[in-house]
Amino acid sequence: MTKRGMPWLSATADHPVGCRLVWTAAPRHPYALPAGRYFDVVVIEERIGMETYEQLDRCAMPLTPVMVDWASHQTGFFLPSRSFRHETTETPKYRYLSKGATVVVPAPMPLSGDHYAWLRAPMRRP
Repeated sequence: MTKRGMPWLSATADHPVGCRLVWTAAPRHPYALPAGRYFDVVVIEERIGMETYEQLDRCAMPLTPVMVDWASHQTGFFLPSRSFRHETTETPKYRYLSKGATVVVPAPMPLSGDHYAWLRAPMRRP
């Protein structure tokens, strides 16, 4: 995560200063953040999420932060709040996290083997 990404992501916390203090002291510590304020998250099954991420990356499509939860085998795509539109008739199973939901995000500097990891870390506010 870049120096500009951490302030943006921690600003979404109920206690932004506390979040930054946790990450400064323990840069591998995941943190629970509320969705719906600055971002929403679409959560899909890991295999489909990884394929989607690779296709978007390969085609040089604009990407917002993307995380993976290795233990639950899920991928989360961060989107600007209230921007998700479901337009197809057949979609993979997904969860949409918005206002009132909480998402556990990876730490700024996760290592391989950590439960949560960034596929594309936050660089700046999208």
